Amino acid sequence: MKNYEVTIGNSSTPLSNDDLDKGDLIRLGDNQYNYLSDHKSHTAEILNIDVESKTVELKLNGKFISCSISDELDMMIKTMKLGSSKKGKSKNLISNMPGLVLSIQVQEGQAVVAGDALMILEAMKMENVLKASADGIVKSINCAEKDAVDKGQLLIEIE
Repeated sequence: MKNYEVTIGNSSTPLSNDDLDKGDLIRLGDNQYNYLSDHKSHTAEILNIDVESKTVELKLNGKFISCSISDELDMMIKTMKLGSSKKGKSKNLISNMPGLVLSIQVQEGQAVVAGDALMILEAMKMENVLKASADGIVKSINCAEKDAVDKGQLLIEIE
């Protein structure tokens, strides 16, 4: 069973495939649907879907609503606080999760720009590209390829 979380404004609601299966969804036309659940009918028109940001804009029962949808991975990242970095406070690259260094993309003395890939870290069976949070010069690299690193470990010092 897949679990999701739907966020509208500051309010989040858990949602599972089982929850969706409890109702009847009827397609009325292009991007228009009727959902019947617990003897209540809801009409929805999908106005825009942004797959990259996982947001949906729709007209639900005549009201315009913008919501975001988080899947199980998004919720795990949020729980582990992997998505919240301290950008702007430090230029240094600090591991936000334990993992294995697959490759280092920079050398000491190299100039980097915010957003440049610094290294690839494998964590939770996924390759994560770790990027520079600010412009600077690579002062030191404190790990090597194939090193196991811990959460909070200083990987690359940038001045």
